[in-house]
Amino acid sequence: MPAISGESFPIFASQLPRNILLPLLVATAILTAIYHMLPLRLAKILDAVMAETSKAYDKAHKKGLRSPTETEMDALREEVHSLVEETRRNSYSWRAALYVFVRGRPFILLYRIHEVKGVKDRITISRNSLSYALKTI
Repeated sequence: MPAISGESFPIFASQLPRNILLPLLVATAILTAIYHMLPLRLAKILDAVMAETSKAYDKAHKKGLRSPTETEMDALREEVHSLVEETRRNSYSWRAALYVFVRGRPFILLYRIHEVKGVKDRITISRNSLSYALKTI
C-alpha cells in the first residue's frame, strides 16, 4: 500500500476550492435563472397578478369609476386565462414544456405580467384621484 505523505493532503485541499467553486457558482447561476424563467412558475405569478387586478377593478367599479361593460378588462381576463391554461397544458409533457420554453414563452408571460400590473396601476391611480377629488369638493 502506498503511503500518503502528510504534505500532499494540504496541497490538494488548498486547490480544491478553486477547482470546484467556479463551476459550482456557474451551475448555481444557470439553475437559478432557469428556475425563475420556468413558464409554469410565471403562469402562476400571472394568475395571481390578474386576481389582484380584478380586485382593484371591482373596487373601482363599486366607486362608480368604471362602467360594467368595459371591454378592456374582459379582453385582458380572457387573454390571460387562455395563456395560463395553454401553459399549464404544455407543462404536462416535458417535450412540450421544453418547446414552449425555447420558443420564448417565458418572455411572453413576463410581458403579460408587466401589462396586467400596468392596468392595475392605472385603475388604482384613477381610483385614488377620484377619492382625492371627492375629498376636496
